[in-house]
Amino acid sequence: MDRRIRGALSRLGVAVKRPLRVHSDLSPVRPGSVAAILRASEGPGLDGWTVIGVSKAENAAFAHEAQGLTLAAGHWYVSANGDDDRDGLHKVSLDLTSSTRRLECPVGRSVHIGSPSHASGWIFVPTQTPFGVWRASIDFSRSTWLAASELPEDDMFAWCDIHPMNGLLYTSNFREPPALRAYDASGAGALKRIASADIPIVQPSLPAESLRLIDSATPGRQPEMLDRLRQRHFTTNVQSACFTANCRVLMICDVDHAERIHCHSALTGVLMDTRNLPADSADEAAFDRNELEGITLAPLTVNGRRAHVHVLELNNDNHSGDDLYLWHFNVPCPELL
Repeated sequence: MDRRIRGALSRLGVAVKRPLRVHSDLSPVRPGSVAAILRASEGPGLDGWTVIGVSKAENAAFAHEAQGLTLAAGHWYVSANGDDDRDGLHKVSLDLTSSTRRLECPVGRSVHIGSPSHASGWIFVPTQTPFGVWRASIDFSRSTWLAASELPEDDMFAWCDIHPMNGLLYTSNFREPPALRAYDASGAGALKRIASADIPIVQPSLPAESLRLIDSATPGRQPEMLDRLRQRHFTTNVQSACFTANCRVLMICDVDHAERIHCHSALTGVLMDTRNLPADSADEAAFDRNELEGITLAPLTVNGRRAHVHVLELNNDNHSGDDLYLWHFNVPCPELL
């Protein structure tokens, strides 16, 4: 087997001592060329991403309980759970200084809306209890809610994204997702489950030394210690995720004091890279907790440089409206995203 292919398969978590079995070794959503698979195996180099700016919206209506955002037609679309006149989907200027329009969810204010995405002129906003997706046109002229036809796990639909290769909508369980679950959001009335297009998520191995320490601890403490270890290493507390062009998925893990970005291969589900991103911007008030709520890809110029990845941090203020921070990352080789 060619050395380059061996290296690519190893990085993707595929055994290299046997021929590649495409149908069983790779996700059903995959490119048709070896060159594309090789490109998808390259490390994303998260530590090489540079923060070139942080935008801020302080006490804005759209910032209150902001759950995520996506960029379409020159505007940010921010989802917010204000439980009042701030609730819904906001159309916001690029500089986050003004909201031009707000649309309420067809299901009402009691529903929890999550981190949105967009494709083909539509904004897709996931909803929990009831579970499904709110689909709105970017001009807000059309708005409908699609109920999920099936729920493989509980606590799904904190986020959603459209896969660029097959056009299906994906979401996952919030806590330690075993897979990205596929749905067809193109129809009317229901969000049809497409189980054959699911993409696995492979959790990493836990550090052996940490596991030995847990084994030597008193039995009463072991479950709590193991849970804490899993939260710090596994892909868990997934608030948002987005696909890249080269068959990867970037996932936000909002674990208190261990907030981070995880990058999984969308071909095999293996964890390819991680980057810590503490949610502590201007976190001066006691009992406030900042959260990482959203991640999206969008080519923008920020402070004279190109930004490719954007991460939303929510500053939960107890005595005033919430603040929103948007981290802008420059990626040295964006063609490898």
